[in-house]
Amino acid sequence: MATGAHKQGPDTKPQARDPTQFFLNQHNDISDDKKKLAYDFAKQLMNNEKCPICKGDYDLNESVPKILVQCGHTICLKCLDQFYRGGKIRCPICLKLHKKLPSIEVLPTNHTLHAKLLKKIPHDQVNPYFEKLMLPAEIIASLPPSKYLLYCELNLVYSLSS
Repeated sequence: MATGAHKQGPDTKPQARDPTQFFLNQHNDISDDKKKLAYDFAKQLMNNEKCPICKGDYDLNESVPKILVQCGHTICLKCLDQFYRGGKIRCPICLKLHKKLPSIEVLPTNHTLHAKLLKKIPHDQVNPYFEKLMLPAEIIASLPPSKYLLYCELNLVYSLSS
C-alpha cells in the first residue's frame, strides 16, 4: 500500500469531507490566475458607473439608476422606458417579467449609486424629483393623475386575477 493512502477494508468506511469546511476553504483550491480572472469578470459585471444596456453614465436626470425589484438588476430610467409596456416590463438582462407598474418612476432608485451621484454631479444638473430618495408610497402619491389611475386599475386587475 502506498504511503498516505487510506486503509480500506471490509470494516472501514471512507471518511466523508465536511461540507462546511469544503465550502469555507474551496477558494484555497483555485489558482491565483483563475482568481484574478474571476475578479476581473466580477468587476465588469459590477460596473455600476454605467447602465449595462446603453453603456451610458447614470445621472439624476434622465438616466436615473432604477432597480427591477423582481430580479435586482439596475438599469437607467431612459432604457427602462424603452422596455415598459402596459404596466409591465421585462428585464433586458435576465428576461424576468415585472408586473403592476403604473410607471417606471415607481421603481426604487439604487441607493448606493444615488449617493455617489449626489456627490459627483453638480447640483444644477440634478432633477429635483430625483434628488431625494422616496418610499414607494410617496412615489405613487406623487404620480400625475393619469399614471395614478393606471396604478389603481393595474392593482384591481391583478387582485381580481389572483
